[in-house]
Amino acid sequence: MNPTRVMASRRYRALLSGLLTGALLVMMISPAISSAASTASVVRTIRVGPGPLAVASDGTHVWVTDTGNGFGHGVTEIKASTGRVVRTISVGLFPLGIASDGVHVWVTSLAGFVIEINASTGRVVRSVFVGFGAGAVSSDGRRVWVAHVGAPPATSSGHTVTEIDAFTGRVLRTIDVGMDPSSVSSDGTHVWVANAGTDARPGHTVTEIDAFTGRVVRGIDVTQAPSTISAVGARVWAASANGFVSEIKASTGRLIRTVFIGPVLAGISSDGGHVWVSNPLFDAIAELNPSTGHVVRIIPVGPGPQGIASDGAHVW
Repeated sequence: MNPTRVMASRRYRALLSGLLTGALLVMMISPAISSAASTASVVRTIRVGPGPLAVASDGTHVWVTDTGNGFGHGVTEIKASTGRVVRTISVGLFPLGIASDGVHVWVTSLAGFVIEINASTGRVVRSVFVGFGAGAVSSDGRRVWVAHVGAPPATSSGHTVTEIDAFTGRVLRTIDVGMDPSSVSSDGTHVWVANAGTDARPGHTVTEIDAFTGRVVRGIDVTQAPSTISAVGARVWAASANGFVSEIKASTGRLIRTVFIGPVLAGISSDGGHVWVSNPLFDAIAELNPSTGHVVRIIPVGPGPQGIASDGAHVW
């Protein structure tokens, strides 16, 4: 089997199972989608490399992993203000997750490496081996956090997050989290991990980690196992593949609400003022009101949106 498909099936196995549930709910949700739709439209569509999967924006540039059609392609850099493609950067086989802290860009690969790119020059600075199964990645400028799915380094649980020093590229520690961590987001103080697997231990569908000590603070039960997560400021937003979005208070880890917004969710991003969720089943993204959790609008964006990133001015 193609290695890219193997990794995709691991990372999105919850999404695919949610598709079965979602198919039964399409007729029920379609009227809500239509009534929430607005006149908002796509500004532009930008051609990147084959198989775009993950996207990150630092406000100035946008970075996209191009997984290729069976072959690793690279990373596409886009100028955020114009949408112009600046360059394509070769990073080796099968780039997957991506994160930018404005100074460096961090890319995970199917081969188990984290590739560091200089955000100003596009030059590859170093490759750090963190172990097979490296998928989602997040950087707060001080530390880089990598979630492992499928074949992480050997630990007591087998489901881990690796912490890297952003200045030296040195691996600092490996942290046990919940089952199948598929997404990770750091707000600079805490790190939040979405565990997409079915975990027998109660309260371990979202793992909270202290960003300074690497200690697991708590596990948070969000009812539906989340596959993607975004933390900005006082709130953490986690979306499950079968259509639920959960809001968590960052200071206490308390679950505030869980709302159903439509079957099959692939990515989530919050910029503080808005929450954006990609829905590949409806070929659209949904905007949520962070105060109420209600859908503000639905914006058609083209077939099968996956990764999503918002920098406060634009959504990608």
